[in-house]
Amino acid sequence: MKSFLKGRKLWRIVTGDKLALVIRQDETNKSFVNRLEEWDCINRRILTWFTNTSVSSVNMHFGCFDLAKEAWDFLVSRYTSTDLAHQYQILSNLNRLRQESGQSIDDFHSHMSYY
Repeated sequence: MKSFLKGRKLWRIVTGDKLALVIRQDETNKSFVNRLEEWDCINRRILTWFTNTSVSSVNMHFGCFDLAKEAWDFLVSRYTSTDLAHQYQILSNLNRLRQESGQSIDDFHSHMSYY
């Protein structure tokens, strides 16, 4: 995804280097609204790419994000880990998970998605 976004000159929106726009002193309201709509369109396109290119257990989390940067930060915090002990713990926890008798599939999925 990082390479994909860099190739389309959109990476700076995801990193937060290119934040939502602020009106310039010499800018008309109409010009600002046009620039803001363009920025929002690109931001939403990125969020859609995130959703459409990830598995359902991941993309179900994207609905609560309005900014591509927020979604990217979520992905980084959730799925980037260099600590092998932490990775082992997560895999062990997932391996031991079982749906309890009477537990709905939605509840079980929510509990499983925590890991």
